[in-house]
Amino acid sequence: MAAYGLLPSSARDAVSSVFAGSQYDFSALEKKFGRKAGVFVQIYKNGELKGSVGFPEPVHTIAKAVVLSAKAAAFEDPRFLPLKQGELKDVKFEVSVLSKPAEIKGSKDSLLKKLKPGKKGCMIRLGPNEGVLLPKETEGMSHEELLDALCQKAGLAPELWQDENAKVYEFTAETYSE
Repeated sequence: MAAYGLLPSSARDAVSSVFAGSQYDFSALEKKFGRKAGVFVQIYKNGELKGSVGFPEPVHTIAKAVVLSAKAAAFEDPRFLPLKQGELKDVKFEVSVLSKPAEIKGSKDSLLKKLKPGKKGCMIRLGPNEGVLLPKETEGMSHEELLDALCQKAGLAPELWQDENAKVYEFTAETYSE
């Protein structure tokens, strides 16, 4: 999977094209990464998160998901100010390619036993709300802390993972950094 190491620089190129006022041509990238997969792009400045956006489900090809996620992480993540052109040299791009999320079935007690903080990422869905935590974001969390944080990420009260309509999914991620 060494070719995936190209993804962070492609994310950077997609953001650079916005500053240049040009359309990023990802047709060559599409030839290498034309399969569909979930993708997240994270941008860091001085080790601090500056933007993180992605698609947990395989709705786009990897190439298209990287381009769309990179631009959205740089300019549309509502938690952060949009990236400025002068900051581009000071940021690092990270791309995570996700496995298809699989629902964790069973009782709430069995859910707690099946979680793998730090090894697998998680996603919760309840009504229109959805929250995602990448594997590295769950490191050091207890099972309950992970589920509470997942709910908060989805804009839900922490304990709502216990709601009978809540669905929790897990996935793996291969992460590539500049």
